[in-house]
Amino acid sequence: MENVSLGTLKGPSGNDVDVRPYSYAVSYAPRGTAKCRACKQYIAAGELRIGRATPNPFDAEGGTTTFVQYYHADHAFGVFQRSKCTSRVPTSPEMLVGFDALAPADRDRVAMLLAAFRDFWIARLRRDV
Repeated sequence: MENVSLGTLKGPSGNDVDVRPYSYAVSYAPRGTAKCRACKQYIAAGELRIGRATPNPFDAEGGTTTFVQYYHADHAFGVFQRSKCTSRVPTSPEMLVGFDALAPADRDRVAMLLAAFRDFWIARLRRDV
């Protein structure tokens, strides 16, 4: 797939952030209306969440907008473990838009989750190759 922009999302500072296919973001839920795609429970306002931007399947204009799938931070990497080996998955903080805007304790928590996921992902790639 060509690396083209799919539009913009509001970044942590309120600025528009360019969204690429299958990019990832981490933020705090502003209102508590989004559901975790893994457990189907609401993500409470102020709770840490991870979002995966994908092309909007309902876009009448042919894929120019994004659809963000949100997960509780603790559930996201379990879902990502089931991704295809060719999928682009977050393996470092630099791959998560908004990581630098998190509170220090939440940055540490996400970094720990990323490190565990990265170890799993590397082992899986070695096994599946």
